[in-house]
Amino acid sequence: MNASIHKDFDRERFSKHFVYESYDEETQLFFNRASIGFVLLAWPLVGASVSAQNEIAEFLKSDENLPAESSLQVLMIGSNNIENF
Repeated sequence: MNASIHKDFDRERFSKHFVYESYDEETQLFFNRASIGFVLLAWPLVGASVSAQNEIAEFLKSDENLPAESSLQVLMIGSNNIENF
């Protein structure tokens, strides 16, 4: 019986899959193992012009805005909350 109890607790920890170690509510920064990160919530640019798309692309290409050592992750999360659209 003792061996089966230890086996139950000898599982991979869920926290291993989160890259951040802590979050500061005041600054809204995530402190990661080797970096600092933040989250921006934005709405999709529905019907954005080609010009607007090009401006965003140029912004992201600039080393001043997105340095070569940095990373950017964009997530599109589905929601049935569409009242504001």
